[in-house]
Amino acid sequence: MNRMTSNEALNRLENPNSSGTIYKQAAIDAIEKFSCCGYIEEDTDKLLKVINDLPSVQSEQRWVPVTERLPKEDHWLGGSGRQFSDEVLVSVTNYDDEDIWTYISQTIDGEWALELPNHCKIIAWMPLPAPWEGEKK
Repeated sequence: MNRMTSNEALNRLENPNSSGTIYKQAAIDAIEKFSCCGYIEEDTDKLLKVINDLPSVQSEQRWVPVTERLPKEDHWLGGSGRQFSDEVLVSVTNYDDEDIWTYISQTIDGEWALELPNHCKIIAWMPLPAPWEGEKK
């Protein structure tokens, strides 16, 4: 097994894919995965700080299958002790997979807050895009 040093990881972060885009969550997930599996010999916290400080870091905009993971629940619901996620786009289909619709929803304690008919299911989600900032002058 080849170990990746933090210098090699930093070099990969500073020289992203051909489109020039670094996906923040994918980079963080990769560093955490490599550190827990013994691939990175040096300080993981330093690498995570570098990732977070990169100006070219962008949120990943792709559909995430619900079988892969649900949105992170980073917020607390009042004094109830319940956690909830940011609102996200969800892709909904009927159980025959004939039609697909898009809605906005969120999770609360690991369950989708969107009420659906019995014959429908959420199959994927994606973070909402950044709000429109108007025309640049």
